[in-house]
Amino acid sequence: MRVRLDRLWFEEDKARGYAMMLKVCDRLEAIVAETGPEAARALDPEHDEGGAAPAVAEALGMTEKAARARLLHYEHLTWR
Repeated sequence: MRVRLDRLWFEEDKARGYAMMLKVCDRLEAIVAETGPEAARALDPEHDEGGAAPAVAEALGMTEKAARARLLHYEHLTWR
């Protein structure tokens, strides 16, 4: 798929530009739903005996509590 979202094209046909953005979002959501749960389970600090929670939180750029919530979200993510 070729994505062309330059300003000139977008201004000429806004409906088509927004539709293309939605198409890209749809594909990104599918990728996240396919890979997110596996990655989250692999990084889950609750099941990690090595104490990787601080490292996971730092890598995600958030607090440990927020990182746990994010991982929980991805662990149970489904797509359609």
